Amino acid sequence: MKSKIVFALILVCLLTTTVVDAQTKHRRTSRPAPKPAAKSAAAGVTTPSGLTYLITKKGTGAQLKTSDIVVLNYTGTLTTGEKFDSSFDRNQPFSFKLGAGQVIKGWDEGVSKLHVGDQAIIVIPGNLAYGPKGIPNVIPPDATLIFVIEVLDVKGAALSDLLSKALSEKGLEAMIAEYHRVKTAGDPSIYISESDINTFGYTLLRKKQVNEAIEVLKLNVEAYPQSANVYDSLGEAYAIQGDKEKAIENYQRVLALDPTAENAKRMLKRLTGQ
Repeated sequence: MKSKIVFALILVCLLTTTVVDAQTKHRRTSRPAPKPAAKSAAAGVTTPSGLTYLITKKGTGAQLKTSDIVVLNYTGTLTTGEKFDSSFDRNQPFSFKLGAGQVIKGWDEGVSKLHVGDQAIIVIPGNLAYGPKGIPNVIPPDATLIFVIEVLDVKGAALSDLLSKALSEKGLEAMIAEYHRVKTAGDPSIYISESDINTFGYTLLRKKQVNEAIEVLKLNVEAYPQSANVYDSLGEAYAIQGDKEKAIENYQRVLALDPTAENAKRMLKRLTGQ
């Protein structure tokens, strides 16, 4: 474990030192001595869980709290510096409900330390990330992860919350009707995005509600037909359902939009045997 976090600790130390050095140089060259300036960033903090966070730029917005719908951009890397995911690659921020277990434990803990507008680095040990299973071909077992995050906004509710409630209380048809009602209404207090609906679809898959997940992901395809990611998710859902033909069709659409999509290539090879 120690060897895996060396890169992360060096990164945090370098960023902290940069801030301190800049302040020291300013004090040495200023005449007369200026009034003490506010710190531009706090030093890295390690919590009892082993997570480390460093606020590199302080925002002026509200402190994030449990149940907030947090909207942010992020880039995730391994301690080797290899990027494994980024919201920038999808040209759309990511959203999730803070403290609801929709993301890895390290995200719920680390993001809860931030304010709207903050930019931060969060170093998450493997036990708060993907643990001994990791993610095959993406994240090694017990890997420490580094996330560079910028908190963009916070909302009171997300479209996925409303869909989840409609599905549990009234069923699938009512959920689809609620989706179209909210999209048409255009309420600015409700967060609507590709990533939000995609996350909801995967939540249903984890709950073994495969048919419901497929319907949700089909709505995302309808709303974002130029996104390779929505077809990739729908292809995965069809593969889980056992509908090989529709899974292949959706993975082929992924490659038509993004010929570099490695997951779609792997899945097509597995499904077609070619």
